[in-house]
Amino acid sequence: MPERHLWAIQQKLAEEQRTHAEQQKEESERNLYVASVGLAHRKWLDGEVGEAEWQLDECPVRFRSWEWGYLKRLCHLDLLTLRGHTDTVASVAFSRDGKRLASGNFDATVNIWDAALPPSVDKADAPQRKPKPQ
Repeated sequence: MPERHLWAIQQKLAEEQRTHAEQQKEESERNLYVASVGLAHRKWLDGEVGEAEWQLDECPVRFRSWEWGYLKRLCHLDLLTLRGHTDTVASVAFSRDGKRLASGNFDATVNIWDAALPPSVDKADAPQRKPKPQ
């Protein structure tokens, strides 16, 4: 009987240690995730977008949350950037059907973008304002 009692105590102790080890592993993996997201952010800030995205892709799916999605979108700002003006953009407007986007800037040009396709542009000179008579 004492051996059986000792065996039960050892079994319980082993189970507690296993549970503790699993908790430690989960905490370590979460800490690694947090460090990986921080490193990805640092890589993005340093202009190493490919490295940042690779770091994010290596993160376990079960830990991914808003911060992961935010940084992932930062890695794809090129999808949201329309290049074509030579000066500061002053205004942007969508067509009523949402298919076209017009952007005007201080160099007196208006660019018309097809919102459904990769960036392509039609350029037009903006009408010049005539000074008001004095």
